[in-house]
Amino acid sequence: MVKRFVCLLLCLCLIGVLAGCQNSDTPQNADATFRYHLDQEPTSLDPQISSNVSTDIVIEALFEGLCRLDSNNDPYPGVALSWEHNADYTRYTFTLREDAAWSNGDPVTAQDFVFAWQRAIDPSTGSPAATSLYSLKNARKIAAGELPATELGVTAESDTRLVVEMDEPDEDFVRKTAQAVFMPCHESFFEETNGRYGLSAEYTLGNGPFAFSNRYAWEKGTHLKLSRSSTYVGEKKPLPSVLYLLVGNAEADVSDPVAAIENGAVDVIELPGNQLDKAEDSSGKLITFSDDSTWGLCLNLQDDVLKHKDVRALFIKTLNRENLLQYLPAHSRQADDILSPAATWNGENYRELAGEDFYVQQDDTVLATLSSVLKELDLTSMPSLTVLGPDTDNMKLLLNEMLVVWNGRLGNYFNMKVLPENELAQKVSSMDYQAAVCSLTPDDQDPLSLLYLFASDSDKNPAGLQSKEYDALLQQASATMGDESLQAMKNAEQYLNNSYVFYPLYYTDRYYLTGETVTGLVIHPCGAGIDFIGAGKES
Repeated sequence: MVKRFVCLLLCLCLIGVLAGCQNSDTPQNADATFRYHLDQEPTSLDPQISSNVSTDIVIEALFEGLCRLDSNNDPYPGVALSWEHNADYTRYTFTLREDAAWSNGDPVTAQDFVFAWQRAIDPSTGSPAATSLYSLKNARKIAAGELPATELGVTAESDTRLVVEMDEPDEDFVRKTAQAVFMPCHESFFEETNGRYGLSAEYTLGNGPFAFSNRYAWEKGTHLKLSRSSTYVGEKKPLPSVLYLLVGNAEADVSDPVAAIENGAVDVIELPGNQLDKAEDSSGKLITFSDDSTWGLCLNLQDDVLKHKDVRALFIKTLNRENLLQYLPAHSRQADDILSPAATWNGENYRELAGEDFYVQQDDTVLATLSSVLKELDLTSMPSLTVLGPDTDNMKLLLNEMLVVWNGRLGNYFNMKVLPENELAQKVSSMDYQAAVCSLTPDDQDPLSLLYLFASDSDKNPAGLQSKEYDALLQQASATMGDESLQAMKNAEQYLNNSYVFYPLYYTDRYYLTGETVTGLVIHPCGAGIDFIGAGKES
């Protein structure tokens, strides 16, 4: 009896020791379910054609590129264990993990990246982010239809060795490979989907820290349910057991974002600026990204009147900046440059290197050109136009101040129209406007990310600018290094100002609110998404 008791006691102790060992390997904040509301439902989870932040968030959970980005926006190993480059950053070599796997168990190979990148640059794919690959050898010629995609400068020397060759030096290339467009693509699976790749859980195959819980885990109009992947072997073990990504309002009301955090409807949410004061009094934790976007007056250069530079000069140079700045939104800051103080280049602050206060200053002598400009255009008076802006009280006052100036100086009556921000963004994106106070938000903090928005071949060009001179400056900035590259970026920024394309007014921050127990979220700057891999909840 005593022997049986001792044996039982030893067994219980052993179980306790083993449980203790198991618990020591699993952080106490692990295995939580995270709920997040997507601004819009993805139309496709094909990484090569991702076109919005909501889709990028899902893709970052389902897929993994050569690297991931940490909380400082610095790269750390993803599928690639290591990488090296030559002295002028025109050749990169990546060594991949031998045990990296797709969620179906197939190995992830260097050829999966070659196939994905060739798809992305192929003009028939229509990738909105194809410009991110433009530094690669032959990329621009392929995008222009002059070469086949197989000529792209990326080669699989073996299953675990990927070599990338550049036409232009790209010191920031490793960090770029964390973007959705650089994610791998399983070629045979892609072909088997017969054009349905990424359209449902059944037709999506990832290699990331999370995977669809089952083939029905994407319920359109309701949610996407992702579970920790059993095949993932990355540098960091994913902490959450489930990501529950909500769409629409069927399962959660997020119309009041602060309340949505406090009642547990979601665990993290992006906040509009007008909710900041309420959020600061809540139980949640506030995360702020400074100078994330530049707001200003953008003119549509495809408009029959505004396509003329001298006309644009009349609208911009007559503005009374001091009066306009009285009406900036709460929690914003005066913007004297198109590129914000958050822009960084080679690890240094771009504004400190390039200088500041590039904005066009008021100059009423421009009015002396009014009659000659009208005569040249065979007009008797300046045609009326409508300026758009977001629907806020401050913006109505700011737009009205513009109209007061233009009505009085340019000899006509001009109009304004305020819209919800999403409708305003859609109007600008589709070039369905004449003038608009809108935002510029780059993909990252590299100055070229924002400057390339205005490139002639940019799908996101808010002004419809088509300029060989401007494109040449971007090309020079991309193809050179050091002071020459910096000067080209500075000249490109000056070009936008001096051509009266965009008139900066204010910078805004980006705000997120999380539950009070949430830890480890990586929220990328410039609205580039959220990485849940290290997210936990403290007990």
